[in-house]
Amino acid sequence: MAVYLGFLRRYSLAIVVAIAAILLVGFGLLPDDFWQILPQQVINGVSLGAMYALLALGFTMVYGIIELINFAHFNVFMLGSFIALWVFQAFGMESQNVILYGLPLIGALVLALLVTMVLTGALGMAIERVALRPLRGISGPITFDSNGDVQKPLSIVIVKGGKLVTAPQQPTP
Repeated sequence: MAVYLGFLRRYSLAIVVAIAAILLVGFGLLPDDFWQILPQQVINGVSLGAMYALLALGFTMVYGIIELINFAHFNVFMLGSFIALWVFQAFGMESQNVILYGLPLIGALVLALLVTMVLTGALGMAIERVALRPLRGISGPITFDSNGDVQKPLSIVIVKGGKLVTAPQQPTP
C-alpha cells in the first residue's frame, strides 16, 4: 500500500493531466489530431528547455571563471544560430524544397557546427580581449557598473547587426 501511495504522490500531476486529456478528447473538446501533435510539442519544449539550460550554464561558467558578468553571452548564442542558418543557406537549403538525407545531411550539420563554433569562439575571444580583460583587475561594485557600460553598447551592436542582416528585404518596385 505504501508503494502505491508513493507512486500516486510522485506521478499524480501526470496522471491527472493524462486523464483530463483522455476525457477532453472523448468529449470532442480537443482536436482529433491531438495525440499526433503532443509528442512534437513535448520535443519542442524539451529542446527549448535544453537551450535555456545551455545558456544559463554558459552564463554561470563565464561568471565563475573570470568573475565578470558577460552581458553579450546570449547575443553570441543568437549570432551562432544565424551563422548556422547561413551555412545551411550556402548549401542551398533555403526552403523545404531541398531535403538532405544520409551523408549529405551529416556533412552539412558537421560543417555548420564547425563554422559556427569557430566564428562564435573568435567573437567571444574578441569580446573578452576588448571588453572584459581591461576590467579584470578592478574589484567592488564598480566592476559591475563598468561591465554594463562597456557591454551594453556591444550587445546592441550584435543584436542590431543580426537584425540588419537577417531582416526581410523590401521588394523593389
